[in-house]
Amino acid sequence: LAILTKWLPALIVLPIWIIFAYQKYSIKKYSVKRIISYSFLFAVVVISIAAPWQLYIMSEFPLEASYSYGYNKKHFFEALGPHGRPFYFHFDNMRIIFGELIYFPFAWLIYAVYRKKKSTHLVLLFWIVIPYIFFSLAVTKMQGYIFFCAPAIFLMTALFYNYIQQYKIKSPILIKLVSILLFALPIRYSIERIKPFSTIDRNPAWISALQKLDQQTPSAKKVIFNCKHPVEAMFHADVTAYATLPSNEEINAIQSKGYQIYMDNSVAIPSPLLNRSEIEYVHLSR
Repeated sequence: LAILTKWLPALIVLPIWIIFAYQKYSIKKYSVKRIISYSFLFAVVVISIAAPWQLYIMSEFPLEASYSYGYNKKHFFEALGPHGRPFYFHFDNMRIIFGELIYFPFAWLIYAVYRKKKSTHLVLLFWIVIPYIFFSLAVTKMQGYIFFCAPAIFLMTALFYNYIQQYKIKSPILIKLVSILLFALPIRYSIERIKPFSTIDRNPAWISALQKLDQQTPSAKKVIFNCKHPVEAMFHADVTAYATLPSNEEINAIQSKGYQIYMDNSVAIPSPLLNRSEIEYVHLSR
């Protein structure tokens, strides 16, 4: 079922389970033969649940299915939209999602695996490391890709918190400070993003300008490029919006389908896209 909702990243369940089962092999709970047979059963169940839908869409919607599969592959080899980031992006972004001190629990987990070799620690480490490395290799990087690692990171943080509470050192103040910051820093980031104490303009000038444009041409099919807030724009007006700039070929293809093309000139537009008669330029205040 996870395959049908999150596609192939859900397969992380299999290596995690194999690692856990192999660790238990030493106490004769799982033999190698049993692990292999269960893995085969795992594959059969996954295929029997996920394959019918794939076969159905390839049969009934071959063009759309082919495009979707091809677009998914592009994420790994091409920088799509504004999401071309360096290799270390996900590891760097970890501090923003989980707090700056998250690297201490992560380093401790590696140390715990090396010293204690407990199955729980090893499973958590692989649950985090495999997706982080895989999606770091992908050219297109979006922070949502690794959110299914969050449960493992929360468990890792809890184990680290428990470890430092029991650790006998001469500076209990330091332990308390680290313990507090483990929770306080992510809360601080959340407050910065949500801004619950600030006054937010719910009807900024760019929305008013966009709605005015929409009212002037209510029946026209409209697409706007170079839009800073494309999702919000499509919510407030009957337009298709993109943050990116189109190529000349895309402009010609879109125009041939009967769309009126707009471009937000609040920021500089490359000269090849300027002064084209088929494009109308609008100024959406940033």
